[in-house]
Amino acid sequence: MTVKKRTVLTGFATLNLVSFFFCSSLFAQSSGSSASSAAEKPVLSIRIVGATTADPTLVRNISGLQIGRSLTPDGVQAAIRQIYTLGLFKDVQIKAIPQGSGLDLLIEVVEFPRVERVEINGARGVKREDVFAKLTLAAGAVANPAVIRENVGLLQELYQSKGYFLAQIKADTKPSSKPDALIVEFNIREGEKVKIKEVYSEGVTVFSPGKIAKWMKAKPKSEELVSRSSDPLRDRLETNKEKVVEEYKKKGYINAVVTRDSVWTDAQLKNMYVKVWIDEGKEFHFGDVTFSGNKLYGEDLLKRALAFQKGDLYSQEKYDKTMGDLYGVYQEDGYLYARIADQVATVDSFVNVSYEISEGVPAKINKIHIEGNTKTKDKVIRRELLVKPGQTFRRSLLLRSVRELMVLNYFAKAEPDYTVLENGDVDLIFKVEEKPTGQLQLGGGYSGQDKFVLTLGVGIPNFMGNGQSMSVNADIGGRRKSVSFSFTEPWFRDTPTLVGIDIFNVERRYYEDYTEQTTGLSLRLGRRLRWPDNYFRVLWNYRLENLRYYEFRSGYVVPGLTDVDWPRITSSTGLSITRDSRDLAQFATRGSMVSYTVAYAGGPLQGDYQYHKHVFEASKFMKAFGPFVLVGKLKTGVIDGPKGDVGIPYAERFSPGGVDPDGIIRGYQDGTIGPRFPIDSVAVLDTAGNIVGYSRFGGGLRRGRSELVYNLELQIPVVKDQVYALLFADAGNAWLAGYQIHPFSDLKTSAGLGFRVAVPGLGTIGFDFGYGFTETKNSLGQRIDGKKWRPHFQIGSTF
Repeated sequence: MTVKKRTVLTGFATLNLVSFFFCSSLFAQSSGSSASSAAEKPVLSIRIVGATTADPTLVRNISGLQIGRSLTPDGVQAAIRQIYTLGLFKDVQIKAIPQGSGLDLLIEVVEFPRVERVEINGARGVKREDVFAKLTLAAGAVANPAVIRENVGLLQELYQSKGYFLAQIKADTKPSSKPDALIVEFNIREGEKVKIKEVYSEGVTVFSPGKIAKWMKAKPKSEELVSRSSDPLRDRLETNKEKVVEEYKKKGYINAVVTRDSVWTDAQLKNMYVKVWIDEGKEFHFGDVTFSGNKLYGEDLLKRALAFQKGDLYSQEKYDKTMGDLYGVYQEDGYLYARIADQVATVDSFVNVSYEISEGVPAKINKIHIEGNTKTKDKVIRRELLVKPGQTFRRSLLLRSVRELMVLNYFAKAEPDYTVLENGDVDLIFKVEEKPTGQLQLGGGYSGQDKFVLTLGVGIPNFMGNGQSMSVNADIGGRRKSVSFSFTEPWFRDTPTLVGIDIFNVERRYYEDYTEQTTGLSLRLGRRLRWPDNYFRVLWNYRLENLRYYEFRSGYVVPGLTDVDWPRITSSTGLSITRDSRDLAQFATRGSMVSYTVAYAGGPLQGDYQYHKHVFEASKFMKAFGPFVLVGKLKTGVIDGPKGDVGIPYAERFSPGGVDPDGIIRGYQDGTIGPRFPIDSVAVLDTAGNIVGYSRFGGGLRRGRSELVYNLELQIPVVKDQVYALLFADAGNAWLAGYQIHPFSDLKTSAGLGFRVAVPGLGTIGFDFGYGFTETKNSLGQRIDGKKWRPHFQIGSTF
């Protein structure tokens, strides 16, 4: 049947009717009895009838009626109203039965049926799962007509938010095979999706009509709506009108206002048209700025916090930023309770601003509380904080503490808060939300060089909640087999000293040319520095490895590789100095990372090789526009030694390309960019000594002794901190000597697009599709690579 409003009215009719009969029966007494004495009769008992699924005790308690108390007509009406508020009953009656000196009360209720199931008919333009997610009515719920009507409104709101302003939604009920149950149907006639076809404007001279139309057509996010009503279209238009006014204020038109608007549709009800009338007012500039009440800081210092100068075009953004920066000046020295009252006065076309400051007293930090850490121990968090109990509160140290927690990469969120104590000091609260860490890993990875690799291991970046990292991994693939163990203690003996060890055995087939096997260990010792600033770190390492090459492709000739007796030993030490000011370890939005690494092998360290290697890397992260982040990267390196090529391991030379660790130049095969050996020919003789042909050999990758690589990326967040799209451009090359580096020429270039997805337990999944603009040729002039699109796909590591 169709749901009507009649049911609720019937309830109130019953309430009044029962009250009338109650009063009549209560006060129609035999002769000699008074109305007042009857009304004072106490309630002897209360019995609930008809409550089959509802709890009778709940009904009795919410009625407010109590045994032993006198009953009044007002009390009965109030009891019925209270029982109705439960939303469980379509009818309620209270009957009073005289019993000696008192009354027995009988509360008779008729329950609403229950919902057996909810059916949706006609949902096509909006996903059914979205429709069901919007409903508050579900199987087992009470089929209260008011709730059903409420759900009709929710669906109407959903459809209007999707642009279906003409959608008609009707709720019906039909009998169920189960007793006291109903099936609720929501029948939807979606109609055409209405779009804003055109926006017209009058009174506009500052902006183009197209700009006004763009702002008025925008679909604001839910949190951006300036009003919320039963008319989502009106809410959207009001929000966009505010947006138009904000844009005018950015241009100095502080009195701009949208005076009125008009909305209409075409005859087919498919397109919507909007017209707005705008009074722009006149253009204003910033005028004089004055301060009063400032005793701690002089005007010169406070004026350095202004985001504008006298004569600048007035901008609401700059005005608001100035207020925040002025508060920041005081909060940096602990004056949390400073209050700044701003007043503006317009004189001709200038806006004069006065700031009246109440400075208050500085606040000290009493205690620091940690909340939300279910695995990470408190001490791991506290040792990263730059704020300490007993310090005067400083805003910069608080923000830096949040940054230090986020770069650990243990937490999805780290939010600071504070509570004010009676003496004016504060207790700080750091609320963290931990990421999933420490789990068995069974997965796979793919790259152009290694092909598919099956990975089995345990990776624990926050071992036992102590901030240590440990991993044991095994990789098995057609071109790569490896076993490795790694352990890092970042705070050795509770000092900012890092110690670590790596043990590894890696067997890797480089395309079809040869197989490389390295077995060894590495020891690490690092320290956080306070000078030149506390973003610096230094790391020393010692590496000992056994190196072997074998299974060379027929005809593959590389001096220093194919003509050497393997294995050989490399004994090296290195030192890295890094400054890392990124705000996040993954998907950073600002800051930079700069590092210089020097390595030395041989000499007093023994081993079969002697060389020195230098690598410099720099990355800069900055907001481009909106949520987009621009990232620029540079990597350059040289390697040399007293014995020339003979003393330098083939693996230590540079061969960027693709997503190789030596340098990322997408659009080319991994690790294939750099100098190559010439292709030579040798005569092939028969048994009689006659030349029957020629065989070519050589042409293998020689690898460089210097390299330079540039990367530029525009990162576009799709789902913040989880899914990112990107556009990129790469350039770079490798040469035989450092003096051959050409910063702006002789570079392999490429461009393309890709995405990144952060997956707990695996790291970052990335796919890039790059086009190499520069051909790579052998000594015969034959193209080896470039001038084509090439995919790059990896699982288990960050590019």
